[in-house]
Amino acid sequence: MAAVLRDMHLAPATSAAAEFVVERSQRVVVAMPREVIARDSPGIATQGIERRLVSRGIEIVADRAAGDELAPRPKLSATREGHRAGARA
Repeated sequence: MAAVLRDMHLAPATSAAAEFVVERSQRVVVAMPREVIARDSPGIATQGIERRLVSRGIEIVADRAAGDELAPRPKLSATREGHRAGARA
């Protein structure tokens, strides 16, 4: 089983949460849109964040929007779509 963290950018808080969770789970996946991976961090910091996470076994994957990110919808529909997106990760 994997813990999937969904974020819009790889900020220090996201990487800290991933490192916290990896100590308590078999697998951690940080999913975010490819075009925004670490865009709010300087290039050198981005490389350091990615290296640190990968060295701890944390995966960083690009994903697509799902659920209410695409359009507001009933809760069950959004949840089902989010579950499918997480299963693909």
